[in-house]
Amino acid sequence: MRRKPRRDLVTAPTRYAVLSRDQWRCVAPDLDPTAGDCRNEFGDPNRPGDLELHHVKDQPRMGVRAESDPEHLVALCPWHHRYSGWGTSRHGLGLLRQYLAGVKQTGFPTRQSEPPSDAPDQATLPLSGEGEPS
Repeated sequence: MRRKPRRDLVTAPTRYAVLSRDQWRCVAPDLDPTAGDCRNEFGDPNRPGDLELHHVKDQPRMGVRAESDPEHLVALCPWHHRYSGWGTSRHGLGLLRQYLAGVKQTGFPTRQSEPPSDAPDQATLPLSGEGEPS
């Protein structure tokens, strides 16, 4: 008997929705001033195309991954997602849970700072998951 794949893949429309909500940048520096600057996997300053989606569980549960929907996903740079440990630390996860709870309650993200001036204009972005900015 063949096993079903365990991975719950993120669809292109879901990825687009999360990246748009998070203003096409890593949320870690906005949520935590001590998180440090964003970087890519080589330690270089982060570029917008380097964003990854991080699954955030509502409650800590061993062996159970959060669903792949906008209510459980956030945009993080490779440094904050995989290399620094911020995205999996108790402190980081607590801030990410608060962020997603605020989004769920208000319908929009609450951040400490304004979006950068070079952020993509929402009116010029494609509506489907294809042709996302890289």
